[in-house]
Amino acid sequence: MQRRLKNSAPCRISGGFTLVELLVVVAIIAILIALLLPAVQAAREAARRIQCTNNLKQYGVALLNHESAYGRFPVGYSSDQSGTRWIFNDPEWPHVTVHLFPFFEQAALYDLLMVQPWLNSPVRANTANEWPAEVQQISLSPFLCPSDGYGGTRFAISDLPGYPHANTARLFKSNYLPVFSGRKVGDLVFELENPDKKMLPDGTLLRKAVFGTDRGARIRDIMDGTSQTLIMVEYLSGTTLDLRGWFWGMQPGFSHVYAELTPNSSSPDISDSGNCHSGANQPEMNLPCFADDGPSPAVNRTAGARSRHAGGVNALLCDGSVQFVSESIDVTTWRAMGSIAGGEVVQLP
Repeated sequence: MQRRLKNSAPCRISGGFTLVELLVVVAIIAILIALLLPAVQAAREAARRIQCTNNLKQYGVALLNHESAYGRFPVGYSSDQSGTRWIFNDPEWPHVTVHLFPFFEQAALYDLLMVQPWLNSPVRANTANEWPAEVQQISLSPFLCPSDGYGGTRFAISDLPGYPHANTARLFKSNYLPVFSGRKVGDLVFELENPDKKMLPDGTLLRKAVFGTDRGARIRDIMDGTSQTLIMVEYLSGTTLDLRGWFWGMQPGFSHVYAELTPNSSSPDISDSGNCHSGANQPEMNLPCFADDGPSPAVNRTAGARSRHAGGVNALLCDGSVQFVSESIDVTTWRAMGSIAGGEVVQLP
């Protein structure tokens, strides 16, 4: 007879996950991630949009302080000193953003720029040995919308396909650009040459904005109401091979935009081939562009408000308030918001 050992117990195999159970757990985790990730991303974008709004409000304070100190907003452009009065001639010098430096607690940087020899000589601001090292090194966070992600990227201008002659200065960009008169460069030129005219040669209204060539408006000039009139809007800075948002130059999309295209329009910005090359035209990133190297002046060049926020852009009004404007806004209303004294009745959506 077989004896059973005292205190012995039958041998049992310890339990564990089966393959099916493991797959179920993995599936549950994947579903939870799929549910939570959009919420997390939405919360992050909401925070970025709030920061972007606050940045524009800082611009509003700076602009109103400038108007209070000097009796007007900064001049959009100064015409060149050769007498031809064409706005793209040397020296190229941006005004609106740079002249706000003292009101962003960057008075030392502004003073440094003001003594540069190219301010009074026929050379470009991007030629060799003209940009101070301090300018190339600084990055001002109020100039950048965190939703974009490209504005803080410095780049060598000489790396761009259309600018092989330029130096290797690495300068920062801005996601906030002023709104200029008219709908395109040609309208701005017409205003410069015919300051008393209210209609363009084609019979359409010349929409005079806060900023123009040799002109910055005063508060009392804004007859359409400061709470109804655009002064600055969001713009995408482009990739490292794209000059858009590079406010040191005077092309549309560099230092200014127009109220021609509605926010985030699928219609392209129009620039020269030096900027709108194959690497810059990216409609899938809300960066469509079209190259126009027509006879000078290239009057068809234009740029419109753009952002990475879903559904619209932040816009700064002349009273210092910030509104989120839907990209579905009526184009007539949007263009009316760009003028200071068009007499239009505007109802903000």
